[in-house]
Amino acid sequence: MIKVNGEEYIYGFFPDGTLLMRFKVDEDINNIQYRLTWDFETLTEQIVLQNLVWHIKEKNPNARITLHLDYTPNARLDRIEKPDDIFTLKYFARVINELGFDRVYILDPHSPVAPAIINNVYIDINRYLKFVNIVIDKTTPDLLYYPDSGCKKRLENLIKHPNICGYKDRNWDTGDILDTEVLGAKKHNLTGKTILITDDICSYGGTFLYAAKKLKNLGVGKIYLYITHCENSILNGELINSGLLEKIYTTRSIFTEEHPLIEILQNN
Repeated sequence: MIKVNGEEYIYGFFPDGTLLMRFKVDEDINNIQYRLTWDFETLTEQIVLQNLVWHIKEKNPNARITLHLDYTPNARLDRIEKPDDIFTLKYFARVINELGFDRVYILDPHSPVAPAIINNVYIDINRYLKFVNIVIDKTTPDLLYYPDSGCKKRLENLIKHPNICGYKDRNWDTGDILDTEVLGAKKHNLTGKTILITDDICSYGGTFLYAAKKLKNLGVGKIYLYITHCENSILNGELINSGLLEKIYTTRSIFTEEHPLIEILQNN
């Protein structure tokens, strides 16, 4: 969904499937501001966004346009493993940069790569910390669990809470997780402890399924999960029906479904 100044932008299609778009621009007002919000659902919206921005700039070259992009499409592909991999995040960033936004706001990026290659970017740390602190207040965890060292490096200086970290043995050809090790388990007595697993994104939930199984084997009591960006595909994975989690918390950045195990934090 794309919103302009808080209102959903409605577009349509011609019978042949091409886009039908209209938007009235205030042409006579210098430095008028347009706040575009993209709650990612489909890549068709990228074409809508491009056409909308080009239209505004053509009608009023002095207009100021900001983009609020909570979820960064292609954020997972923040590096290439093989020569024939297509670096889609880099090319997505190129499209956004060419649109010339005055500021691009993003929430909990997958890695430092996206904010490093998108121009005029601002990471909304305060809103991210608001979400995390809400979940911590609700779950009162003894420890946070970061699924890998990259997650730990991103977050442990932001979230002042005792934590442990995981190590994922992954097959990079298939993306499958082969095993998970809990680093720091010997330092902490995990028996009966409440753990909050936290990360930025989830698809089917394999990472968190492996982590929760390992934590339960180590004697952990209650396990909760907070993920900023939850794909609808989580409902098709083993995690959702595993019985290992007390609750899953996420935002509406990309999750559009409903499930009794999942609590949506207000995305504002």
